[in-house]
Amino acid sequence: MTGVKPDPGGGLHHGLPADAGTILPEESDMQFELSTCHHDTTQLAAALHALDPNVRVVLDAAHGHLEVISTATAVQVQDVLRDIGCAAQPLEQDVHISGGSTCCGQCS
Repeated sequence: MTGVKPDPGGGLHHGLPADAGTILPEESDMQFELSTCHHDTTQLAAALHALDPNVRVVLDAAHGHLEVISTATAVQVQDVLRDIGCAAQPLEQDVHISGGSTCCGQCS
């Protein structure tokens, strides 16, 4: 095998990191308007944590706006929210969610 040397760890070395062929899912920033929900940041994050263990949510309960930063799709997020009784529609225009409650879902 020319140009390919065994790696001391047992893998092959091609001059690339071991995970160079691994494509990591890209995070996207999604915003939703919640029409029916109890607006509990911890519960929302915990439910979405099943989709993406690194999910981050920011909730502006006063305006019913939820921002989700995740590798999950908007449809997947909406499905999970619907399953916990929270109707959500994507916002057509992003809003600044200031003073919202931020939760990563790790403490639930």
